[in-house]
Amino acid sequence: MEASRKCNGIPASAKVILYVGRSGAEKGVDHLVQGFAAAMSSALIALLLIIGDGPVRTELESLARC
Repeated sequence: MEASRKCNGIPASAKVILYVGRSGAEKGVDHLVQGFAAAMSSALIALLLIIGDGPVRTELESLARC
């Protein structure tokens, strides 16, 4: 795990939330992205990693950039 973090530039102290699955509207991944954004604070170092593809990928990418 430490080697993977180092290779990807993820600090050891960062919390990592991982979603793996198809990104269909019925999955509600948009709620995950919105909730993550709302929960973030300047004192917390965290990353949300979404692995998968599907029909709402473009919408999720747009949400993540806001």
